[in-house]
Amino acid sequence: MTPVRIVLILATTSFSLQPIGFCQLIRPNYVYRNLISGIHDHFNNTCILLLHATVDPLTSPDGIRTRNAVRLLNLQRYFSQERHTRTAIMDLATFTSKVGIDYFRIKRPLFVILNDQGDIRQLLTNISTWITMAYPTWIMFLSEGTEPAEFFKGMNIPFDCEFMVSNNVGQTEVITEVYRVSPGDVLRTSNFAIWTPEGGVRITGLQGLYQRRADLFGKTLWVTSIQNPPMSTILNDEHGEMIGIGGMFGRILDILEDNMNCSFRYVEGKAWGVLSPNGTWNGMIALLIDKVADLAASELVLTSTRINAVDFTIPIISSRFHTYIKRPSSLFISWKGYTAPFATSIWLALGSLIILSSVVITVTEYVGHRYDVNRYGDSPRPRLGSTVLAVFGAFCGQGMLASVLPTTRAAHLTVHLTSVILIAAYSAALISFLAVQTFTMPFTTMEGLLRDGTYRFGVTPNSAEYSLFSNTTDPVLRALFEERMVPDEQLPITYIEGLHTVCREDGYGFMITDTMVGALENQVDCALEALETMLQTSLAMAVAKNSPYRGIIDANILMMRDGGILNRIIESEWPTKFSKAEESWTSVKFGDVLPLVIVLAGGIILGVFVACAERAVVGRLHCNLVPRGGRPTKFEPSALSKYTPESDRLSKPKINVVSVSNK
Repeated sequence: MTPVRIVLILATTSFSLQPIGFCQLIRPNYVYRNLISGIHDHFNNTCILLLHATVDPLTSPDGIRTRNAVRLLNLQRYFSQERHTRTAIMDLATFTSKVGIDYFRIKRPLFVILNDQGDIRQLLTNISTWITMAYPTWIMFLSEGTEPAEFFKGMNIPFDCEFMVSNNVGQTEVITEVYRVSPGDVLRTSNFAIWTPEGGVRITGLQGLYQRRADLFGKTLWVTSIQNPPMSTILNDEHGEMIGIGGMFGRILDILEDNMNCSFRYVEGKAWGVLSPNGTWNGMIALLIDKVADLAASELVLTSTRINAVDFTIPIISSRFHTYIKRPSSLFISWKGYTAPFATSIWLALGSLIILSSVVITVTEYVGHRYDVNRYGDSPRPRLGSTVLAVFGAFCGQGMLASVLPTTRAAHLTVHLTSVILIAAYSAALISFLAVQTFTMPFTTMEGLLRDGTYRFGVTPNSAEYSLFSNTTDPVLRALFEERMVPDEQLPITYIEGLHTVCREDGYGFMITDTMVGALENQVDCALEALETMLQTSLAMAVAKNSPYRGIIDANILMMRDGGILNRIIESEWPTKFSKAEESWTSVKFGDVLPLVIVLAGGIILGVFVACAERAVVGRLHCNLVPRGGRPTKFEPSALSKYTPESDRLSKPKINVVSVSNK
């Protein structure tokens, strides 16, 4: 039934004079107007429904029927026009037949029962069996001499229902709220307000509903939970019967039991609960639906399907779902770590400095050889290439061949001082790089896990995470469920079992909330890394649908949160975090120095190649020193130092002559 249809029904019924004429008003109109207005303002209702009984027309004289009709229409006109509040008039039988279960489409209504006469009691008893009594706010006017305990006998007014009755005492209306802790319990009453012509409605009790109703008077509530430390731990007696809950939720239940003056009994749940393809639930959700348990004390995830089946308390913890994998090995080549200590501009300046210093040293040495022959003697003249290598070696911490020229020595000193400073700065940055363990993630999203093809992942069975994949319409999640999720019989039963599987098996991921990882990460022997957030969620306890105890539980959780008690419970139950990297010694891995090994190997290969090339050149030179048709001449190594391709072509006769003279 649509809201528009409900409005039409209310409007049609409001102007139907037949049921109006059969009702009886037991208070003056000014009492109705002022008292109903005060209740409406206090509860901030959006509309008013004036309800009355259906009375046999033969027992109502025409004059009384007409007067009642005029008074009711005036009352409706007052609320609608002067108070600007949507108001309808309806008898309870019409409400049952025309509105029925679509009553919840009327937002925050105030139901006013104008009298207690006729078949009011029977009609109200029937309505209480199918309506959620706590949904509207109720005010009922009782006749003189009517006792609430007698009138509501056999009728259930739930614990969370705000149902008020008004008794006339002289010029004063005494407003009392009535309720039962549970069906069959005694009717409990408490003073709510009084109305006087001079002062209007004056609230005499506490303002909040669960400040007024903070006591369950020893009511026994059944609680279900699941073995999932440190959140919840099942406590059994010597016969294996569940007698309590430990962990964080056990601490919360202890406080709730004291604050609400109730007692808890326990039934163990075998799973969190998911909706099966045949439409039935299992686990703790099924226990709530079947009324076996009143409260599920575990970290249940709020999902759309679960919200349709049960009600949740306010969230205990907000968390996020991630898929965690074992941290990959740090064995990889990182060239950037060896170049990152200096900016590009510094590297360019360093290269320019090496070349400039080499040119200066080469020029000064050349001038010295040319104009100061006595000091240098027969020492070889410097070459720019050799000098560049010598200067580069100095910047790598090597020494340089001493020079007899003071100018060159000054250049050498400048090069060495500069190299000391640069080597110190570079070494410090490089040591920091080697000391920090680095790794590369193979992928960072679930889509990347799917494309990788080498990883599997798991979730806990019969959980919200399992439902997320099994009931999804997203193509990526569906492909993950069908191709990458491990078979149901291999799924880990608990969170800690799933994390141990991540550490034990390569190529395995496990979906879990970051809250649980924070509680369990110290119990696993490997480093865990999270992929991107899959789902932002809230963790809460659950109660049966339309449970009358949800409100008082929420009120106590809010008090614990505002008072800091909830945070202290979480901190005390969570293990102290420590870093696995707090060891006294951290070894540098092979992957960190692999670039140096590659450079060293490359240098060895290059050296071998150069040695082979030199041997080939020497062999060629040796062949050239043998005269045609004669014996091999004695080879002088000094001749190799003077060898150039040009001299090889021009000086062959001279070398042959020298060889003959040596004989």
